[in-house]
Amino acid sequence: MAAKKDQQTRQILMLAETHKLADCERRAYSAEQQVAAFRASNAKLQLRIDELCMKYEPGIRLPFAVNFSTSLCLSERSLISM
Repeated sequence: MAAKKDQQTRQILMLAETHKLADCERRAYSAEQQVAAFRASNAKLQLRIDELCMKYEPGIRLPFAVNFSTSLCLSERSLISM
C-alpha cells in the first residue's frame, strides 16, 4: 500500500515538473518571438532614421551598421547632447 502511494506521489511530482518545463519552454519561445519582432521593428525604425537623415542632411555619410548611437544624423546628435 505504501509503495503504491509512493509511486503515485512520484508520478504526480514528475507530472508537475513536466508541466513546469513545458511552461518554461513556452515562455522562452514567446520571449524569442518578441525579441525577433523587436529587432525587425528596430531595423525598420533605423532605416527610417537613415532615410530622413539622407533627405535632410544629404552630405552626411551614414554608417552601414545598425547601431543607434553611431548612426544618428547631426540634428539628432545635437538634440541628445543638450
